Amino acid sequence: MTTEHYLSQPSAKVAAPAPLDSIVSDLLALIRAQTGISDKEWGPETTMQETGIDSFDFVELVYEVEDKYGINLNFNANTADDLKTVGDVATLIHARIVEERSAT
Repeated sequence: MTTEHYLSQPSAKVAAPAPLDSIVSDLLALIRAQTGISDKEWGPETTMQETGIDSFDFVELVYEVEDKYGINLNFNANTADDLKTVGDVATLIHARIVEERSAT
């Protein structure tokens, strides 16, 4: 094949980011697996404190999310303090997925 052939091929479409509700569900599944608590009715409004996730668990959760979605979440102490609910964390994950996929 010639170079022109490769250049004329349409570029691969970038997959759409997961919907926010899907990210919330995935995040809650990760939290349940990490904490061993499966009988609670949690949703996006559930605070991270209510889930029982402490700062060390949160760091581990970040690594799991990064692996799952193939993204890099740049957290610092100030960022973590702003993430009060599961929905807050899911929104940040979604925004990062969109940002990284639009950069490719």
